[in-house]
Amino acid sequence: MNVLPAIAFAAGLAILGRPAAAQMAEYEVELRYTGYVAMAASPECEALAHANSSDVLTGVVKGMETAGADDDIMYLGTLKRTTALDFCQMRGEAWCIATLTGSADMQVEIEVYGESDRGAYVKAEAGTGPAHGEAKGNCSPADMREIQQDYPSGGSGGSPSGQPIDDAQATDAQGRHITFYAAGHARLRVGTYRSDPGGWALRVIRKIR
Repeated sequence: MNVLPAIAFAAGLAILGRPAAAQMAEYEVELRYTGYVAMAASPECEALAHANSSDVLTGVVKGMETAGADDDIMYLGTLKRTTALDFCQMRGEAWCIATLTGSADMQVEIEVYGESDRGAYVKAEAGTGPAHGEAKGNCSPADMREIQQDYPSGGSGGSPSGQPIDDAQATDAQGRHITFYAAGHARLRVGTYRSDPGGWALRVIRKIR
């Protein structure tokens, strides 16, 4: 995925008049994972993991919003990633914690489906900017090295790529229920799209234009 050429291509289509009545829109967004990463939840991990363990991507995404009914809308952008995330694993017969701290640029796609109740889907990959990740804790050196080397692709867990975003529990700032798809059009809409435990939540902070 190459975000900037994709945006340039979309803008070129608008200049050529395809798709009809399309407009470039920009949104400030946040993708957030809260909790720890593990094969399964356990009381031991709950006791060991830090309460503020999280992984956060913030920035601006852009997309061509068409006037056509039932169109899927793709938003693209490079988001800043800040990570302080716990991984709960087994070391021998005991649980251990490895804390991954890091920062990176991530190229992100958010596809909003042009059908009711389908929500949206997020893809992400490491950008071209510098990335730094470091794992510390009481897990085995091999496991911590793997967690560190996987960052920011997230191959061992904690990746925002391949995440469905449900709007069944989405609300605006006044607590009113909102959906991506309304009146025949799919859009990012300002509000919070909560996730089930173990998933990423999306917050659309504001529409820039």
